Amino acid sequence: MALERFYRDKEAVLPTPEDFTPASSKIAEALEFAKEAHRGQFRKTGEPFYHHPMAVAQIITEEWELKDDEDLIVAALLHDVPEDNESVSLYAVSGRFGAKVASLVDGVTKVDRQTVPDADRKTIKKVSAMSYLEPKVALIKIADRLHNMRTLQGMPPEKQIEKSTETLDIYAPMAESLGLWSAKKELEDLSFRYLHPEIYEAIKQEVDSDPRLKPNFLTHTTSILQNLLAEKGIKGEVLTRVNGYWSLHRKREKALVNGTTSTDRGFLDINDLVSFRVLTENLDDCYRMLGFTHDHPEFRQHIDYDRFDEFVGENRRINGYSAIQTTLDLPQGATEIAFATAEMERFNRKGVISLLADGKVNLEDYTLKSVFSPEGRIMFLPKAATGVDYVYAVSQRLGANARGIIVDGEEMPPTMIIPNSSTVDVVIGEPRRAPEPDFLNYCLPATRAIIEEQLNMAASDQLVSKGRELAEDILESRGLLRLEDLGPTANELIFDYGGEDIRDIYSKLGNSSITANHINTWLDEHGLTKQAMGTSSIKIGGPDRAGILFDLSKWIFDEGGNITVIEQKTEIDRFAVLLVVKGLNSEGEDLIRAKIAEDPTFETWKVV
Repeated sequence: MALERFYRDKEAVLPTPEDFTPASSKIAEALEFAKEAHRGQFRKTGEPFYHHPMAVAQIITEEWELKDDEDLIVAALLHDVPEDNESVSLYAVSGRFGAKVASLVDGVTKVDRQTVPDADRKTIKKVSAMSYLEPKVALIKIADRLHNMRTLQGMPPEKQIEKSTETLDIYAPMAESLGLWSAKKELEDLSFRYLHPEIYEAIKQEVDSDPRLKPNFLTHTTSILQNLLAEKGIKGEVLTRVNGYWSLHRKREKALVNGTTSTDRGFLDINDLVSFRVLTENLDDCYRMLGFTHDHPEFRQHIDYDRFDEFVGENRRINGYSAIQTTLDLPQGATEIAFATAEMERFNRKGVISLLADGKVNLEDYTLKSVFSPEGRIMFLPKAATGVDYVYAVSQRLGANARGIIVDGEEMPPTMIIPNSSTVDVVIGEPRRAPEPDFLNYCLPATRAIIEEQLNMAASDQLVSKGRELAEDILESRGLLRLEDLGPTANELIFDYGGEDIRDIYSKLGNSSITANHINTWLDEHGLTKQAMGTSSIKIGGPDRAGILFDLSKWIFDEGGNITVIEQKTEIDRFAVLLVVKGLNSEGEDLIRAKIAEDPTFETWKVV
């Protein structure tokens, strides 16, 4: 079993400059040039400054295994020379090592100017507007920042905070944009450790003790998947990947806000704390393994269909990530199983590094532009990204509600391609489940997949809403207004009509695959009449005021009724209440109708 931690343990021994051996005469010449240019310069940790560019080159050659890209390695060795030694110009670098190396070094210098402290945002925008971010330049900067963060212990505390904040805001997103999963996680967690050391240690301890990281669970789950591969004659392997502490912390915070987990659940509802990666030779085998996994007796009852994702083909994520992902709600916690070809997973782990390693020269699709929020936060997007892509990169919910964008102070439709180095704000419209379908024509494939899912959900909502209205008409004569108020019997209705939950029954009513006659017949067969159930329902709405529930409860109590269900919603000084009552007779219902009718607060109401 291969368990991949996303970065080296802090106790691991990192390569040292003494380990660096130039692989060509040009690289050796660049190394000596860098040593001479940085003569007399020292890092805060005390060692000669040239150790830093050597370490950057080592990350590129040893950790990322880009040993054959001579110009990239040379540029890594020289990336600080023109900025730190005024006597060495880009012209001199170009004359000695070539225009390609000089262009990379110049690109790194420009990125450095983009990442000055927040006080100089005008400079950042001005510099970023000069050019797009070329992938190889980004790789040098990410390697540069990795080494700086790994050696940040030698910096004063205020500098540690500044660099860590900058890393979370700029360099981790930059790594993510290029598909550098491992680098992104390491940068995030090193920053987390300096910015919030106490929270970091608490999260680390909690994650490391999670039951899904216990050897018994890892070995057992891996062996099930490995046996499935063998039994079905599919060539492949199973790897296990553990997510980062910062990412897990942020995901849990978001889940707490969304109400999809609770504080007492720890990380049990976060499905990618550990991800089992099933790698096959082709995509057809991925889908076959998905089916076999869903049908396995230990897994089939634990499938969470709401967390199934298909990031394949045109639906791959905006940074190129692709896989088929399913979630199992196991007793040990929600667990992701991802299916990908070995080639897909290689890109998932290393992003553009894998393309460079394969000798791919044209990386135009991974050239990035800088986009700024009004607060000055930078985001890296593909060159072809539109306003639609931007708002969805910020938030899927924001994307659904976006009416327009403001680009450098001018309101524009979100369909425009955002210029490099723009400042973009979002004009928010009325809350809605999905945007206009027309948005599908003006976005990148990854964004399109999200919008299509939202549109499907919106269409489903419309069917459910229609079904609720029809159900209300069906149930009125039985003293109810909602199918769920049938209590446990509702589960039999769901089962008999092939649904997963009550929403499915409303949807079937909405699309007429179930009719009012079907429901009435079923209810009659089960003896669910108003007399047999002894139920009444009261639905009211209007402007909010104090004492509404008190008044209603008193009227019901005075007529001998007992409230069994209360559903209440309050939005912007308005209320909606639904009550299910036992024990009211027809006279009691009439008296309550009369009292509600006399109160102008109740603008809409129904008593059945």
